[in-house]
Order: sequence, then C-alpha cells, then structure tokens
Amino acid sequence: EKETAADPRWEFPRCRLKLQSQLDVGCFGRILKAEAKGIVPNEPVTTVAVKTVHSNDDFKAKHGLLEEFKILSQLGRHLNIVHLLGACTKYTNKEPLLIVFEYCPFSNLRAHLITFRHRFFGELNESRNLMPRDHFHGQNNTGNRTFSTRDLIYWAYQISRAMAYLVVKKVLHRDLALRNILLTANNIVKVSDFGMSLQTHSGTESRNNEELLPIKWMAIEALKDGLFSHQSDVWSFGVVLWELFTLGETPYTVYAKANKDFLVRILLMGRRLKKPTNAPEFVSAIMYSCWRSEPLQRPIFHELEKMFYAQLEPHAVLELMKLDENYIKMSRERDMETDTPCCINVAKHDSNCFD
Repeated sequence: EKETAADPRWEFPRCRLKLQSQLDVGCFGRILKAEAKGIVPNEPVTTVAVKTVHSNDDFKAKHGLLEEFKILSQLGRHLNIVHLLGACTKYTNKEPLLIVFEYCPFSNLRAHLITFRHRFFGELNESRNLMPRDHFHGQNNTGNRTFSTRDLIYWAYQISRAMAYLVVKKVLHRDLALRNILLTANNIVKVSDFGMSLQTHSGTESRNNEELLPIKWMAIEALKDGLFSHQSDVWSFGVVLWELFTLGETPYTVYAKANKDFLVRILLMGRRLKKPTNAPEFVSAIMYSCWRSEPLQRPIFHELEKMFYAQLEPHAVLELMKLDENYIKMSRERDMETDTPCCINVAKHDSNCFD
C-alpha cells in the first residue's frame, strides 16, 4: 500500500534534480550529492544532499524515510539543524523516494576530527582548565584551518542548542552521535539524521525489539527497558561530548564484547567512559552528569545550553548571533517569496528540468 507525504507542499519535481556522487551510506539508505534547479528562491541551481533508500522493494526503509520526512517537515528552521528543502514522494519501482536537504560541505564532525587530528591544538593547563587566549572562532575557511579546545566547546554549545530546540518541538532524536553532526561554513554544526526520531507528547516513548540500535550511545533505561525520552537524548549528548574531546574515538572499544546485555551489566555496576585527556574539567563534570542512572537527575538541554554558553568568548557569541539573525532573515525572505516550502504545480514539460 502506497503511503502519502505528510505535507504535499514540499513536493519537488524529480526532473529538477541531478544526482551526483555518493556522500554517505547507511544500513537502510544512502545520501547523494546533487544539483537542484529552483529549490531556493533567487538561486538558479543549488547544491543539495539527497537521501534515498537502497532498494525500492524495502518497504520498512521507505516507511522510515517517509516518517523522517514527516517529522522534519513540521520541525521548522533552526541554524543548528540540517534544513529540509523538499521531497520526491511520488515514487515508482523505477523512481525511488527522495528527500532533499541542504548540503553541508565539510562532512560529518566525527570524520572531520579524525581526518584533521594533526591540526588540533589543546588549550588546557596542568589543572585541565582553559588557558586564556585571543582567538576568533567563526572563520569561512572551516575546512582548511587548525581547530582547538575552544572550537570543541563551541560545537558542543551549538549541538546543545539544537537539542533544546527539539525539546520545545517535542521531538526525540534517539540517534544523537557525532557521525550525525554535520560541519558547514562559518564553523557551524548541524544535527542531522532523524531516521529514528519520534514525536512525543507524553515525554517518554517505549520501543522494544528494534533492530540496529546505536547501543553505545543509548541511555541505561533505553538499553534495559526500551524507554526513550529527552533525558535519554541527554545521555547520548554525553557520549557525543566524549567523542568530541577524544577527537572522534569510538566509545567502549576497550571491551571486546560490547553488546547490549554487556553494556547494561557494566552500566548498572556504575562504570562509565573514561575522562578524555583533551576535556576541560567542567566538560568532564557535565559529561558524567549526563550519565546519571536516574533520568530526572540528568541536566536538561536548556541547562546544558546555558552551561556551554557561559564558556564562550564574547566574539564567538556575537558571531553566532549574527549568523542566527542572517539565517532567520533569509528564511523569512524565502517564505515571503513563496507560500510553499518549495515548488509545486509544475507543468509536465518543465523548462527548468535538467536535460
């Protein structure tokens, strides 16, 4: 049985997309770089990212991608969340379901940290506190410069900011990991991959017998009882902090058999990931607070946002505020130019189609 899109106003003409190289591949689908004609007002051709399934016969994967689209289509715009641009939901056996996103040129943050580890410089003194320095964060050549402890803090702040926004929107991410954080221009990071996300009204959702779960990022109650909440996302955020300050290491590699049952057992015993050597003391304290066994004893994302905001240098705050204002202004201008998120009612022989 064919499913319908959550909001047909997002429908984008398939012929206006030119699919190019593969950017990433996952268990259920892949992401391609593409060009799109007329998807952004006053921009003839835009480089975009397109998410699709491996096989059109995989109903489960198609259903999951449509559910991701439905959540994103109602999420609104935020500087630190990857922006949905359109979708091709009228699929056939030959024409797959396609979801179109903004393109982030500097890959995911984990891959970036691993690739450029040799460019990292730490800024901690012997007491594991930040040493004072005069450095400006926001730079346009993000892909070609060194990065520092303060950049890691800046990225952590942006991620917490995005997650606080998801709380307001009543969305559980459930797959928050550094591989799902994208780096783009001006040192901005964006939370992506909402394939496991859920809309919640009660605050807690129960899910059992799911396959391919990101167990190393999951909270103890999610592993043990299948309970997911904003506070289980907070636990995952703690693991993201660990990934950030280890410069992209994989959690729990010291254990040869880190399966679900094993992780439940060691977490119930009180064991946690070790403090990263690059993490300031305040970051380590935040990290361990995110991993408290009792969900209600963990900080909420709004508090985490404030904690990291307090550590930013004034010029970094001003730069982010400026980028935020420009993003909101640009979004409003686009909304004023068209009453739809993207283009609809396209003639059969569209002059804007690629040849």
